[in-house]
Parts: sequence; C-alpha cells; structure tokens
Amino acid sequence: MKIGILTFHNSDNYGSVLQAYGLKTYVKKSFPNDECEIINYVAPHQNDLYALYLKNNSIKNIVKNIRAFLFSKLLKDRIKEFNEFRKSFLEIKKERIESSSILRDYLKKFDVIICGSDQIWNPLSLDFSEEYFVPGFGGIKIAYAPSFGNGKEKDLEKINRSAVEKALKEFDAVSVREESGKNIIKALGYKKETELVLDPTLLLNDGEWDELIDLKDGKESYIFFYSINYNPEAIAMVQRISDVLGLKVKIMFSTNKTYGALRKGFELIHKTSPVDFLEMVKNAKLVLSNSFHGVAFSTIFRKEFFALEVNKNGKMYKDERIHNLLENFNIEERIIRMKDIDSIDWKQLQKVNYKEEIINKEIRNSQEYLINQLQNENKR
Repeated sequence: MKIGILTFHNSDNYGSVLQAYGLKTYVKKSFPNDECEIINYVAPHQNDLYALYLKNNSIKNIVKNIRAFLFSKLLKDRIKEFNEFRKSFLEIKKERIESSSILRDYLKKFDVIICGSDQIWNPLSLDFSEEYFVPGFGGIKIAYAPSFGNGKEKDLEKINRSAVEKALKEFDAVSVREESGKNIIKALGYKKETELVLDPTLLLNDGEWDELIDLKDGKESYIFFYSINYNPEAIAMVQRISDVLGLKVKIMFSTNKTYGALRKGFELIHKTSPVDFLEMVKNAKLVLSNSFHGVAFSTIFRKEFFALEVNKNGKMYKDERIHNLLENFNIEERIIRMKDIDSIDWKQLQKVNYKEEIINKEIRNSQEYLINQLQNENKR
C-alpha cells in the first residue's frame, strides 16, 4: 500500500511541521510494510507567507523588512533549521510541487491519500488551496483531523464552494479536529459520519517525542511563552505572572509579531529548530500559550501550563481547537483570562490534574480510527 500525506508540512511553523512528523511517524510505525510519504506540495502564497523579506510595496512592508534585516542571521538560521528538519525527519526528498496539474498527476502513484492535519481546510488561511481536498483522486481519500480553524460556514463563500462540496463527497472517511468542523462538513453536504479526533502530535507519546530532544536536568527555571500573534493582552498576562513567580520569560521567534514581545524584555532564544521548540516546552517550569500546539505539547509532556484567552478586535477570542482539546481531556480549567490571574495560587502553580484514563482513552480512539481506516484499505 502506498500512502501519501497532504498537509502544511512546508510552513515554517513549529506546530505545522511537528504534526506532519507525528502523523507520518505513527502511520509508518503502525504499517511498517507499507510506503508512506509526505507529498511535497506547496500551496500558492505559501512561499510569500514565509519569505524572509516582503515586497517593498508599502510603508508597512518596508518597516517589516528593516526589522527582518536587523534579525537576518536569526531568521536565516530559522529557515535553514526548518529545511533541515523537513529533510531529516519528514524525509522530504522530491522537489517541490507548486502546480495543480503536476500534483494531480503525481498523486496517481498512491493508493491512499490522507488529508491533514493542521488548518488545511481553513478558508481564511492565506495558504488555503482546494487541492487539499484532492479533487478527482481515484484512490482512497481519508481526512485525518484537518482543521477549519475558526472559519465559519459563511467563510466558504470566499472559495469555490461547489468544487469543495464535490471533492468532499469523494472521501471514504472524514474526521476533523473541532466540533465546529463537524458542523461545517455537514453543511457542505457530506452524508457519512464525521468523527472527532486528536491532532497528530498526540498520536505519539512523550517518550517518542523525547527521542528527538536533549533532556536536561531542569536546573534552570523559566516560563516558556509561546504565541503566534503575541497579543498585547497575552503579553500583559505573562508579565504579571512572571512578576508574581519571579521567573524569567523565554520566547522563540514565530512571526513578525514576535518583535512586540521583545519590547517587553522577554528573552529571545537564539535557537530556532522544531526540536528546539520541543526542548523549550519539555524543560520549562511553566508554559503559557495562546497557540494550539503550545498547549498540545504541554499536555503531551504533562507540563504545568495555562492557555491564555484574550480579547481580539474588541471581543473575547475563543480558539475552538484549544477548547475542544482541553474539554476532551477534562482540564478546561487551564484556560484563563486576565481577570483570573489574581485568584490563582501561583506559588503552587495549581498543578494540572491530568486525568490519565480520560486522556489515554481519547488517544486510543484517535489511533484506532486511523488504523481502522487504513486497514479497511488493505481489505479493499
């Protein structure tokens, strides 16, 4: 059986490449006699989205390019580290596929295509492409945990909805990562049952992730603050918590929004690889994050953590992915807002009450879902 995985593996984003690694590793472990490959498809705009320098076509972009120049060594190292991770751990060998026609021709070599995970089905994503629904593919199509992010049904009007509906009907099995995603799938006319499963990073246990990282003795205590957007309110929350605990805050570069956090005196780690990200979570005293994968890896490593929920555009922003994960694990009390800070006993860190039986059941259900779908293909 030849299995292809179509996902956002080429994003210079820690969660994106690590979920791709998690899915490929679990499939290869479960089906060692079959072939499994991450298809090196790069969606339109993805190159621009992660380019070192933007086009100098606005004052805003010029300012961003000046900042990028000042941090050029760090940013170039980051690009290099991501490329090396993809080559070594994702085993990406084939040249990039950037056109739909070449992609569709290349897909003919596979018996099964797994679409997912990450936000490949989010119509609001700048690197969205209808190719992530593999229209017209003649083999078995399985969706494993693709996310619509916080996209809504109305946002589908921004894309070719009829083409997406047609491609979706061709799927043999569909699972998603959030409850809201199930509702969108239903609205798109998919008649079969849509399952709710975990992000691929959670298919592997902490020991399997430990194989990638350098385990330290934990002598250095720090807060690891990980964010994609470094929302000002989230920054203020982290500052407050840092002052109470007397712990320094370390951050990693994620996007241009990182510069805003640097002005607050947080320590920027000049380590940039996905493996470095894992080490920062693993070795932290406390993890604070409003990123889904910052929260997900906190649970994998059973860390003390809080998911920060903040105002965005004048109203409280609810990340469906974080809420669904922590509700499934029955630890939704780890989601906090600014108003909660004074009521928390920070000296005790309110240790996370990880409910192992519940967590392990959720993980087994997701693992069994994926295995069952691929075993069904073997029977076909």
